[in-house]
Amino acid sequence: MIHQKNNYIINLNDSNYDTPIDARLNEDNLSLVGNDEWPNQSFKRVHGDFDVDNFLKEQHAKTNSSTTKDTHSKESSTHARATLKKWASEHHKDTSKIDNLKATTDLSEPDEGWAFVDDNGTEYAIVRNGKVYPRPVIDGDTSSN
Repeated sequence: MIHQKNNYIINLNDSNYDTPIDARLNEDNLSLVGNDEWPNQSFKRVHGDFDVDNFLKEQHAKTNSSTTKDTHSKESSTHARATLKKWASEHHKDTSKIDNLKATTDLSEPDEGWAFVDDNGTEYAIVRNGKVYPRPVIDGDTSSN
């Protein structure tokens, strides 16, 4: 580790990661800056008691208040899959296949949600912002995707 007045260069000596990480310490904040292989991370020193629930609520509020149309958080594939299963159950569709479908974001438009496809690439549905857009194949019609 090389030290220069609150700036550090950290070499991990790890065969999986050979790029140094820049660490910057300013009062109660530690920032780690790497490259594409290492995400930037920030840590804040805590004095006294730390209420993790309150901290998480504050972070959630910050995330929601800074959300815009272009930078909104993408729903997780797990949440999208659960939404699809609920929709299928409510619409009397076979839910047994859903667990075997692959969730992908390889769609024509970025941030268009999750497409659920089988091993052959047949699209069953797209889930976007909690709404299900079924494809004809979900009703047993395999004539179109």
